[in-house]
Amino acid sequence: MRRIYRFFPFSSFFWALLGALIPLFLGSCSEKILGWGILLWSAEEPAVPSGTVLPVYIKSNINQVWVAGIPETYQRTEQTIDKFEIPLAKLELVGSKSTAQKRADRFAGLALTYGETLQDGLPIRAEPDNASRRTYRLRIGEVVKILEEAPGNPPISTTGSPLSGLWYKVLTENGSIGYCFSYRLRLFNHSGGPLTIVHA
Repeated sequence: MRRIYRFFPFSSFFWALLGALIPLFLGSCSEKILGWGILLWSAEEPAVPSGTVLPVYIKSNINQVWVAGIPETYQRTEQTIDKFEIPLAKLELVGSKSTAQKRADRFAGLALTYGETLQDGLPIRAEPDNASRRTYRLRIGEVVKILEEAPGNPPISTTGSPLSGLWYKVLTENGSIGYCFSYRLRLFNHSGGPLTIVHA
């Protein structure tokens, strides 16, 4: 016995409904986030301060950037975009929003703190110890982001006494991370936008 299949054409209502639902479905897929992160280095445009918790959508190893959402607080009324790119080293991907907020709370004390180098060749070291391997040399006037205070032994001056200051874990603008002693750093606060150094 032969089966006869009949074709029932879909109504124009069905096609209109399908046309409306597809963009919504694709839009919701494109908004899927990788996780939540902490901005370690303030952004210029938009002017988002370091320490801000952000939704992270994309990690591009080719362009070496994250694509993150701009919080409504920092969106301008004339702005039509709600996402921006951040160099990989300048954002720490944490995980869930609540975990990111806890990390931001721990970071809050130093979130806006930066340091200007007062000595050419000031070393960044692998550990908070003057005998530790040097990983980077700072130029005079170069800025670092202070990430956290680190326990360590202070360097000894030429007179044999310990120098005054603290060890900090720092991030350079080009993405190097290590430890720097604060004796030859001028600490200052910056809350987003262009990083302008005002010499004291």
